[in-house]
Amino acid sequence: MAPSDWAQVALGAVLAVVGFVVVRSSRTRDGALRPRALPFGTWSPSVPTRYVLGMSLLLFAYHAVAYGLPSNWVPLKVPADRFWMLAAALTLAGAASIVIDMLEDTEPPA
Repeated sequence: MAPSDWAQVALGAVLAVVGFVVVRSSRTRDGALRPRALPFGTWSPSVPTRYVLGMSLLLFAYHAVAYGLPSNWVPLKVPADRFWMLAAALTLAGAASIVIDMLEDTEPPA
């Protein structure tokens, strides 16, 4: 494996850890209504948005690692010529969830 492949696998591993932290942060404790704050920022997304962002990061990390490893090691991956579709879908899902969070926060009280 070339050094760029190792770098890609390392980037995928880092993205997987970040995705896991985001998904894990959506759990609440002791009946709390709001999940605990994320360790990297002041913005506090809702639980569904955390799941979307975390799972998107995990899916992107999996494919980053899959492309960095030899082809016969990981048979399940999006073909390279269609990777842009995966990236666009994950970006759209995350962006839509964030926009919905922002719209809910700006809604006037009834």
